[in-house]
Amino acid sequence: MKIRNLVFATLAVLGAFCTDLAAQRKCSEFPYEVVTEGWKFPEGPAFDNKGNLYAVAYKKFADIGRVTPEGKTEIFMDLEALGQGAANGMAFSPDGRLFACEYEGKRIISIDLKTRKVATVVDSYNGKPLNEVNDIYLHESGDIYFTDPYRVDATTGGRVFVYSQKEKKLYLLVDGLAFPNGLTVSKDKKTLYVAQTVRRNVTAYPLSENGHKAGPGREIFLMAGGNGPDGIELDEKGNLFITHYGGGNLYYVSPQGELLACATGFGANLTNVQIRGEWIYVTEVERGHIVRIKREHFMAR
Repeated sequence: MKIRNLVFATLAVLGAFCTDLAAQRKCSEFPYEVVTEGWKFPEGPAFDNKGNLYAVAYKKFADIGRVTPEGKTEIFMDLEALGQGAANGMAFSPDGRLFACEYEGKRIISIDLKTRKVATVVDSYNGKPLNEVNDIYLHESGDIYFTDPYRVDATTGGRVFVYSQKEKKLYLLVDGLAFPNGLTVSKDKKTLYVAQTVRRNVTAYPLSENGHKAGPGREIFLMAGGNGPDGIELDEKGNLFITHYGGGNLYYVSPQGELLACATGFGANLTNVQIRGEWIYVTEVERGHIVRIKREHFMAR
């Protein structure tokens, strides 16, 4: 999420209500490894089927960087040089296409890794342009879930959509959110989880059988301090890894909101999180690096 564009004044007001929270518990400083550094504003980590790690904003905001399994960091694509806009959230499809939220172009794009060809997936709803798409989750069904914050007023107007590639149709799931940011969907496709950065919470929404409608939301986790939650990643147990931008914490939370573990110590501005094998990868802006932490540290708690 491009936090730098967010209106922070509302956070001071909301902070008065964040007093007795589970997220205030002291976090542990687990050992970690620096995978790559020298990034401008790393976000959107995603792995291809060869083990290459992609993320946005390497040397500049329009760069998509790539880190090879051997640890070499390079510019994979310069979107600006190709006449495209900068992106943030990214995800791979099973067929190897890289999907991204091109927030400058107000659209979801797909990228062919071999040809570097960029194609528009969706850029409007009911005949009007999207606001400034932020983060993306690609379900195994092929449905693309993404957040669309309202940048004029960060406290309201944010939306979550799902785009059915099969139907080539966009569905509005939730409206009126306070800067919806990271998101994910449960493996059974029954629950949508959304980080509302301005409200400092993660909200769970029940989904219809096909995942194209959402019911009333329920707050499951509330943070104290910092700016609020950014990225969310779901593990095979259904638990959530949640990054805290401005708070420097990586929370491990149950679907009901119970804090299971918490890690800190690798920078204050955590953006996104990605699970890969025995490791958890985290993008962090203050130090401009991507780190990884062994999953076992969280599971032992």
